[in-house]
Amino acid sequence: MHKILSYGLGWLDNGYFFLRNRIFSNEPPLFYEGWGANAAIDAVKQRFDARDSAADIQVEWEGDWIVADGYRYRDGKFRSPFYQEHLPSESLMAYFRMMLPTCMENCPIVVHPATTRENGYKGREKNARTLAKAGIGSVLMENPFRGRRRPACQPTATLRKLSDFVLLCGAAIEESRSLLLWLRRQGYQRLAVVGISKGGYIASVAGILSSFPVAIVTIVAPHNGIVVFVDGLTSGLCDWNKLKHTCGERGDISARMQSVFNATSLERLPSPIPDRKVILIGARHDRFVSKASYETMRNHWPHAEIRWLPGGHVSSIVQSRYFVSAIHDAFSMTIFTLIE
Repeated sequence: MHKILSYGLGWLDNGYFFLRNRIFSNEPPLFYEGWGANAAIDAVKQRFDARDSAADIQVEWEGDWIVADGYRYRDGKFRSPFYQEHLPSESLMAYFRMMLPTCMENCPIVVHPATTRENGYKGREKNARTLAKAGIGSVLMENPFRGRRRPACQPTATLRKLSDFVLLCGAAIEESRSLLLWLRRQGYQRLAVVGISKGGYIASVAGILSSFPVAIVTIVAPHNGIVVFVDGLTSGLCDWNKLKHTCGERGDISARMQSVFNATSLERLPSPIPDRKVILIGARHDRFVSKASYETMRNHWPHAEIRWLPGGHVSSIVQSRYFVSAIHDAFSMTIFTLIE
């Protein structure tokens, strides 16, 4: 009975896919302007391979602390540290919201990159409030091309070019890394980076590349873009004809796309060392991110723990209690170094 229920929950992915196409039927397909700028894609690939240190940032606060029920929050911003020549002007400034327990200093803090189509912070605030009441702070980030960072030439949340997506991920990774470094220099010793779906991929890269111990927790996160845009349900949302005619090369467009996403795959990153707890939460019947993606990471990151949820991508995202529980576990099992 449990297996039947799990399989049935997986079909929620198909239902969501159908409804998304109906509800947003007036929106253009993904990458409706085609391939985009090879220079931007190459810049992200080169930075990914270089694995250089995170950049220092100067945080500007946008107001004072606001006290709410069981937590306090404050909004901040900083200049995105990389890809300035490729990002639209509206995305050059990175925005975040810091949410801390009301009466606790130097608490553990979790950095939350945004999910796929999220604008603002609302979708992650529930988990952040739950964590605050348990004594864990959060920093909620906003992605380039989203919310206040959405360019005027992009009328909806749908990205116009493939290079926009690659830039979004590359910039969000570097912003996450810089925020982790900034938090550590503010005296916060126990840090984690967590994310859902694409936010989980961003969290994984930022955490693995950190020069100091950081706990990592992801839920239904792909190990690269091939899983999502070539093999998963999302492939049905892409404008393949436009991509084919704008990529600048002849041949199989899906193979060309795979070459881009292979260059920024988690498989290219080193395995996390044992003192950094990594928990990857997958869904057994995910139609957006296949089970094979987690098996790939099990082989590549033998020290990572993989946990399974019944159902699919959509049903797993709403099961926040498992996510929050995994964050607690990751903090308790990571060996954090003292700040000198």
